[in-house]
Amino acid sequence: MLTLADQMVAYCFGRPDILERAHNHFERTIDELLSEGEVVWAREPVAGVIACDGRWYAWFRHVRDNGQVEGKLFACADEMQVLAHVMEEIPWLEPECRIKLLRALRAAQPSA
Repeated sequence: MLTLADQMVAYCFGRPDILERAHNHFERTIDELLSEGEVVWAREPVAGVIACDGRWYAWFRHVRDNGQVEGKLFACADEMQVLAHVMEEIPWLEPECRIKLLRALRAAQPSA
C-alpha cells in the first residue's frame, strides 16, 4: 500500500494573495488534470474528485482561521482510497453528500 507521501501529488500552503502570484503547483496540477480528465464529484470550493488516465485524483482546499489556504491533491488507486481521504480531510461532510460521492465514483469508473 502507498504511503501518504506517495499518494500526494501536489500541495500548497500560504496566504491567498501570495499563492495567486506564485507558481502554485497545486492549482496548476488540478488545471492540467481537468484539461485531460473529468470532474466526477465536487463540493466547491472545499473538495473534488477528478478521473484522469485511469486514476482518481482527490483534491482538498482548506481555509484556516487566519486566512491561509492549504491545498492537497492525492492520487488514488481505487474508490476506497478516495473515500478514506474524504473522510479524513472533511469529516464534517453530510451523509447525503458521502452517498452522492460513492454513487458518482461507481458510475464513473476510470478507464486506463
